[in-house]
Amino acid sequence: MFRFCRIIEDRGRQYLVRAANDTALIGFGRQTGPATALTLDTWLTAADGWDWKNLRLTMMMPGHVEMLQALECFTTQHARDAGHLMLARQADQLTKEEFEESHYTLVLSVWAAVIRRYGSFG
Repeated sequence: MFRFCRIIEDRGRQYLVRAANDTALIGFGRQTGPATALTLDTWLTAADGWDWKNLRLTMMMPGHVEMLQALECFTTQHARDAGHLMLARQADQLTKEEFEESHYTLVLSVWAAVIRRYGSFG
């Protein structure tokens, strides 16, 4: 199911970035067949400090090559931005439309990093 993964640590928070090709990871109802995506996982510690909540952000990729390029070009800044996005959504600080716009901007940023590195996407 997973091809490759990386762990990015930033300011004491760890992010697990995975290149995945499984429809079970999508969960948005946008695609019914096999999918390629980057998933970013982190956690939110509960107020009592004894429990945590897992947070996941999925970024759809057009294909396997793009998925692996994006995994390689995903930076600490991307992880930090995604972390802020997930935490804001969890705290209901963003509307659905604001979340989707910010999510799209993050995906474009990852794609731009791929283009800077490889000259093209895919």
